[in-house]
Amino acid sequence: KIFLTASPEARAARRSGEVKGSDLAATREALILRDAADSGRKTSPLAKADDAVEVDTTELTLQQVIECVV
Repeated sequence: KIFLTASPEARAARRSGEVKGSDLAATREALILRDAADSGRKTSPLAKADDAVEVDTTELTLQQVIECVV
């Protein structure tokens, strides 16, 4: 099991690169709010499994993430 993480700043920058005209600060705030909602829900909350390996992808390229996981 693998649990991928990245800083809100890195995730917002990636998302803003995918969505033309998006506001970086607004995207960051939306991600933080979504994470809080996903982590706090009763049914199937977003959480790292005890036996999962956590990979922080903040400073990694897509290719580096693939190499780390495979």
